Amino acid sequence: MEADEEATLFVWHLARSDTIDPTIADHSGRIVKHTGDGFLAEFPMVFEAVKCAAAMQKELASSSIEFRMGINLGEIMDNGEDIHGDGVNIAARLESIADAGGICISGGVFDQVRKKLDFIFEDSR
Repeated sequence: MEADEEATLFVWHLARSDTIDPTIADHSGRIVKHTGDGFLAEFPMVFEAVKCAAAMQKELASSSIEFRMGINLGEIMDNGEDIHGDGVNIAARLESIADAGGICISGGVFDQVRKKLDFIFEDSR
């Protein structure tokens, strides 16, 4: 962003329209809010969230912007405009420790998806 704000915003909007928004919709998710250069999405099933994140990262790998993603499974409160709670807060923390271009999931997510998805998971403890 610092080097070329206009070009970065163009790439960000292109990523949203071409990859992020349609991929989230394809996996039954919804974007709850945009956070400047990020977003918060909610899914009815955790394995759809993981499949969606993997599909997005694969598609976005050729982009000049590298995204970090965090996925958690937990209680949230929905006030009709936004979602709140430990489930959201932990997902944000996981996103912050994910590698650029990577996905960081909680132990609860791993427990739910490890036998349902044919992905390779790496324990970073």
